[in-house]
Amino acid sequence: MKIGLKLILGFFIITMLVWAIGLAGYLMSQRVSHAFDTTIKYTSPALFALTSIQANAFEMQKQGYGFELIQPGNLQLADMNGINAYNEKIDYWLNEYSSVAPSGQDMEFIDKLKESKAGLHDAVIAMANAKKQGMAMETIRDLSRKVEEKSNEFNGIITRAIERKQQEFREQYESAASSSQELAFAIINLSAFAVVLAVGLGIIISLSLTKPLKQLKENIEDISIGSVDFEVKGKKRKDEIGDVARALDTIASSLKMMIKKEVGQKINMPAASRTKKN
Repeated sequence: MKIGLKLILGFFIITMLVWAIGLAGYLMSQRVSHAFDTTIKYTSPALFALTSIQANAFEMQKQGYGFELIQPGNLQLADMNGINAYNEKIDYWLNEYSSVAPSGQDMEFIDKLKESKAGLHDAVIAMANAKKQGMAMETIRDLSRKVEEKSNEFNGIITRAIERKQQEFREQYESAASSSQELAFAIINLSAFAVVLAVGLGIIISLSLTKPLKQLKENIEDISIGSVDFEVKGKKRKDEIGDVARALDTIASSLKMMIKKEVGQKINMPAASRTKKN
């Protein structure tokens, strides 16, 4: 293989490794980005909507009580406008939750929350009306227990929904963290492999060039001092060094023939001619 082709092949392999590192980094970063995008676009807003629903349901319940049950003498009329305002806020956050909760299980929670919220709202309104109409304390207490029952039902549903979203958040965070770690390891391993391969290729190419060039240099030095009794190495190589070695071998062979011819002529020359010449 020609020296130029060897160098090109070496650079090509190293370039492909660099490209592989870049591709691995891109793919891993896409996984990390997807996990974070899911968290930002869906899970976090859904969690915020659920906690807002829970807070407004609690406030609606407080508006319905409007008095201390353990201190009947401190009766206060319930704020009907406040009850309806918090009910509307719950509806708003339920719609927000449904817009960022695409899974089937989320939709089940939404249906259950809407149904349970309606029951809680009706119970709170009934208790507030009973207080407003001055019904018997026992009746108000019964209605209060109904509110507590509906409230516990509602809180149970929304607590499960929040816990599920928190679990999703943890899974997405762990997925992103795991992908980031895998990305770091992949880049480190590929980079280390690229360095080792680059060094290895450099050593191989260097040895394949420097050693035969050194031998050719020694052969040329022998010729320069008139010594042709040597064997040119590297003649079987199929690259530029092989071309030089074969050319040098031809020169050495020609010099050998010339020397032999000149020596033969001197040997065959008559003694008188050699004496006269001398």
